Amino acid sequence: MGAGPKKAAELSPLPWKPRSKGADQLRLFCSRYLRVPRGKGAGSPLLLRDWQVEMCRTLLDDPETSLACWVIPRGNGKSGLAAAIGLHHIFMSGIEGARCAIVAQDERRATAMLKTAARMVELNEELAKRCKVYIDRIEIPATDSKLLALPAEAQRIEGEDLTLGIVDEIGFVRKDSFEATIFSAGKREGSKVLAIGTPSPARFKDISPLWDLVVRGRANAEDRSFKLVEFGADPSLPIDDPETWAIANPAYGDWLSEKAIRGQLPPTTRELEFRRARLGQWVEQSAEPAVPPDAWKRCSRPDVRIPRGSKVVLSLDGSMNNDSTAILVGSVSSRPHFQIGGLWEPHKQEEGYEVPVLEVEDRIRELAATFKVVEVVADPFRWQRSLQVLSEDGLPVHKFPQSTQRLSPATQDLRTAVSAELLTHSGESELSAHVLRASVEESQRGMKLSKPSRGQKIDLAACLIMAYSRCSWLGSPKNRKARTVRGFRR
Repeated sequence: MGAGPKKAAELSPLPWKPRSKGADQLRLFCSRYLRVPRGKGAGSPLLLRDWQVEMCRTLLDDPETSLACWVIPRGNGKSGLAAAIGLHHIFMSGIEGARCAIVAQDERRATAMLKTAARMVELNEELAKRCKVYIDRIEIPATDSKLLALPAEAQRIEGEDLTLGIVDEIGFVRKDSFEATIFSAGKREGSKVLAIGTPSPARFKDISPLWDLVVRGRANAEDRSFKLVEFGADPSLPIDDPETWAIANPAYGDWLSEKAIRGQLPPTTRELEFRRARLGQWVEQSAEPAVPPDAWKRCSRPDVRIPRGSKVVLSLDGSMNNDSTAILVGSVSSRPHFQIGGLWEPHKQEEGYEVPVLEVEDRIRELAATFKVVEVVADPFRWQRSLQVLSEDGLPVHKFPQSTQRLSPATQDLRTAVSAELLTHSGESELSAHVLRASVEESQRGMKLSKPSRGQKIDLAACLIMAYSRCSWLGSPKNRKARTVRGFRR
């Protein structure tokens, strides 16, 4: 896809006149002209599997079908198949001025899919000499046919005259962009639209048209104008069973390996996301427990207290308005232990009670006299003054802003640690109550901590996320070694 002037393209048609049509012709076209662009089998002929051909029949074999929707978990070759369908359309549809658009979530993703198609073209001389490849399109001058890459933005799609529209990751595409694709493909007789994707995350369910399409397809299986294909496992099946994976993933045991899926199981990923992206299941909420409740109970050590003089991190979650203020003590080690250092709960006091900030500061000083405080970690928002005072007292302060960029990896690390029992805790009722009522909610920027209602407090859970992040990092052998080396510097 080099820049600059392009060589003149050969104007003769492909030297191939198949008798087959539809999905059968697509299979022959792929094996004859296309090669796997990357990954397993790169450079070898693109051989469509039987399940792929049967899926393609829903789009290509019935002239009455104008819209097909395929719902399939990630990693099953959707993007590569979409690129192959697009190339087959502009080379073999027989339409003068065929125009196929790959519509993706954004410009970057659309361009990436076009690059897949461009690489397929480059790997075959017969295709390459008949095309001109640009960064945003592939042109066949002989027939004035084009394969385009477009972001899922209604204003970019409107006005197109498509003979085939392919909407990738439809579960993340807004309804107005999908509608623009439908209208752009309705100007010529025989034009079609293909929507491909995994089930939408809960936060996109009302924004994307995918759920509406699934409901329509399930209710109208005999409708020839619209065809729905779904791959997914029943939610009642165990998520860690290879048989469940095989039901949801037609490529399982082929290019999608058991090792790859096993490595994606919770706690590496969140259970709701694993169910959605890997098992093709529709999840009704975007929030799930901050830590697995059963694993949290296994980490309880009620008889264990951190010894005096131990190296610790003090984690402070300061209150806003009527919120609680909490201090959590965590031992600095590769398997830290956590216990409550202080808790102020205005909602349990008389009306008008406010958290005594000076008392909170004094409590931190008391803990500093009991333990060797390596860090005081806190979000500086609205507690900047207290952190400055404590810093001037000689306590090392580490600021931990409550941004999704910081919280997302820290929350995932905590979930993994609890599941693997890489930490212990005091089992205090307030600590467990705060942690077990906390949930993580997916947003467009990452994870965020949430609570069931305003009156249910989770401040100690916020402390735990910050404390585990710092305790595990400071207590890791790598960082202990680094601190020892720095001690010898002159």
